[in-house]
Amino acid sequence: MLLIEMHIIQICILLLQLVANAFGSVSTKAYKRHSGSSALKGNPLELSTAPSAVQCLTLCAGYQHTSREVCYAACYNSGTGACELISRDRLGTVEWMSENKWKVYVTKDAGCEEGWHSYENSCFFLSTEKLTWHDARNSCLNLGATLAVITDKAEDEFVWDLIQTLGQQFAWLGASDEDREGSWRWVTGAEWNFTLWLNDYVGGNQNNCLLRSSFGWGDYPCDDDLYSYVCE
Repeated sequence: MLLIEMHIIQICILLLQLVANAFGSVSTKAYKRHSGSSALKGNPLELSTAPSAVQCLTLCAGYQHTSREVCYAACYNSGTGACELISRDRLGTVEWMSENKWKVYVTKDAGCEEGWHSYENSCFFLSTEKLTWHDARNSCLNLGATLAVITDKAEDEFVWDLIQTLGQQFAWLGASDEDREGSWRWVTGAEWNFTLWLNDYVGGNQNNCLLRSSFGWGDYPCDDDLYSYVCE
């Protein structure tokens, strides 16, 4: 039985490569590098080999012609030529990030799920439910996401516009200094290299979680259950 399954897999890979040859090389303009701070979550579709990233993306573009599932992204290893095709699923079983010789490319026209809003390589969701910071973090995890991580001013402006557009004035973001006062960390482990603190920020042992408001970022008690939250 195992031998038969291996033959079937080899045949499927061969069919994908034939489809890729039939389609020719796709333009990399149809794809963009996934370089965000959050991992891309989904399910593996097929593992093959390709002589270049372009040919790997060609396999991704032709995948829906051989299967009901759609290839959302391709993960390519420039050292080994390994090419893994990926479907998009926030509750998926595997996470991918571009690192070392592995590069992840996503289709530019692949949108976010209903209720989520696209920015760069991420999808954001604002919940108007009022929760504590810890409950908000767990709620995002249950959606296959994390509390939002902000890495630059443009991303912060996008998130603040989203908060305002949906009629909110405050929302939890994904950082805290609970472990060590004054040592802020994002929930994803992303580098802490951008801040937008209030002018009167002084910190304090009782205020350990990051909240976005019209004044910028604030250090608020994590147990306050008065605020909405942003998932990414």
